[in-house]
Amino acid sequence: FQAGDYATAVREFQEVVDQSPTHAGSHYMLGISLRGAGQVSKALASLQKAVELDSANPAYAIALGQTLVQAGNEAEAYTVLKKVNYSSLDANGKASYAPAFATAAIRTNRPGEAISVLEAQTKVSTRDSDLFYSLGFAYNAQGNSSKAFTAFKKSYELDPKNRKAASAAVKSAISAGRRASSASQKSSYYSQGAQIAESLANATNAFDDLLLAGEAWLGAKNYQNALAWFDKARSKQPQSVLVRFYRCQSLTSLGQMGDALKECQEALKIGASDSSMRTKLYDQLGFIHDKRRE
Repeated sequence: FQAGDYATAVREFQEVVDQSPTHAGSHYMLGISLRGAGQVSKALASLQKAVELDSANPAYAIALGQTLVQAGNEAEAYTVLKKVNYSSLDANGKASYAPAFATAAIRTNRPGEAISVLEAQTKVSTRDSDLFYSLGFAYNAQGNSSKAFTAFKKSYELDPKNRKAASAAVKSAISAGRRASSASQKSSYYSQGAQIAESLANATNAFDDLLLAGEAWLGAKNYQNALAWFDKARSKQPQSVLVRFYRCQSLTSLGQMGDALKECQEALKIGASDSSMRTKLYDQLGFIHDKRRE
């Protein structure tokens, strides 16, 4: 098992179970070996048996909860893990329990419970990028975009190769910027998000990331930077109505009304299938025409 030879481990632990069918630890080791071998349904049966034989052992319940999450049964995983007393676990137990319980709690619409455990665990596991990502996800589910941004940003700082964390940090920064009450707060969130977005876009050169960088700079009111990133996004998908709309907004804010008008008209010519986008384009056109008359 320790060498990662799960197929052999399964065979040998099955022999132990056959010889000692009431030994909980044997069922537990067979279960986690089966899980390692990708046999999740069989792993669940073995781990459930281990819990039945020794319900007081938190390691068995945690392994069962983890495997239920892996199987997509978060409701049952939550029920199993909720019975475990997090504060009584040792360091390794807490490290195993926290991400599994958090996932189960979030996916069963209990982000507050996930946050309580994850906040406690991140104070101990201060270098665990995945834990901070889970914390950000929980805050996001709770609707707290500012705290979500802080957690996602920390996750990205701990693992700069974690593009999922980078993208989540930018999106939560944009959301926090929109909700911020003061101009300085708005600028801070958007600017921080834009810097992360630029790193991400430079690393991937993917359309969605180029667009995200432009959105962040647009929110930060740095229209030249925004336009530069939207230009790169347009080179990837010239028929994107959203890119054209953002370019129109940027050009309007830069006072380039003629170019802004052409961009909006081009977006309408391409065709906006979404009614809300058509409304935004016509509103922007009306604003441009008013400015040109002035």
